[in-house]
Amino acid sequence: MLCAAQAYDLLAETHRLSAGEGTREAYRTIRGKVPFLDEDRVLATDIGAMVSLIRSGALLQAIEGAVGPLELMNYESVSRVG
Repeated sequence: MLCAAQAYDLLAETHRLSAGEGTREAYRTIRGKVPFLDEDRVLATDIGAMVSLIRSGALLQAIEGAVGPLELMNYESVSRVG
């Protein structure tokens, strides 16, 4: 998700982007904790912030606040190919 936020920033510089409500809220939430990577730095703090957003449920709560409850997939019910 960190990479997706960074890619969104970089693409937005040269392309007109239009993300959905949930994606925009995820982006805003991530960027509220992890700034744009504009120069080299150790990423442990950024990764830790992202882990906290996910584990705490804050990211999911922010997205659901924008689009309503999400139907979460049960990993065990996903069929495997191969």
